[in-house]
Amino acid sequence: MAQQRAALEAELEAAKAQIRALLDEARSGNADGSAQKQASLSQQKLSRIGKQAFQTVEADQQGAPERKVEASLDDISVGDLVLVARLGDSPVKVDEVQKKQLVVTFGGFRMNVKISEVLEVTKPKAPPQPASSPKKAKVANKRERTAVRLASNSLDLRGMRVAEVGDKLVQAVDCALEMGTLYVIHGRGTGSMRKYVREVLAEEPMVERFEDAPESEGGNGCTIAYLR
Repeated sequence: MAQQRAALEAELEAAKAQIRALLDEARSGNADGSAQKQASLSQQKLSRIGKQAFQTVEADQQGAPERKVEASLDDISVGDLVLVARLGDSPVKVDEVQKKQLVVTFGGFRMNVKISEVLEVTKPKAPPQPASSPKKAKVANKRERTAVRLASNSLDLRGMRVAEVGDKLVQAVDCALEMGTLYVIHGRGTGSMRKYVREVLAEEPMVERFEDAPESEGGNGCTIAYLR
């Protein structure tokens, strides 16, 4: 039976190829009456081979031990692969799920299959999830910070008015990004300059946090900003 089925499948594919060639010839305008007649005969042959293939598969299944059916329509979706006894040992893809039956494609033909004929259901494999971007992992790592006050990461605002320091502070943050820290020396005084500096730093997106400097660096007269 297996050899007969394979021979029918090969003959089926040959008939399909012949019909395609005749259709291409007809579209090109070179076909005559004999070509059209040959196309009609090939179509009849294709239908005959298809019926023989189904009959061969059904005969091959006769006498085989009955297998228990576990599937239900609720278990099957479009795109699933189902194993049907009369269609051989290879699963077929589900094209439609109707109220009481399935529509599958077998040998180039669309066929109706009863749910009671389904022996197994295989779900398609989910596509692999893309690997996480290494750039995101880098964002999670904290910037290396310089824990020493240098000229390149310091801004001395003493003697300046509050209205004068806004732009200078933002520029100093940009210049100190590679250092990771910015020391803002504002002095103690009334505390108004310290308050304004911290308000500006709180609005700056590249500032992660800030705090008073150690007493050796000026205490609450100096604010250390830690940069992202």
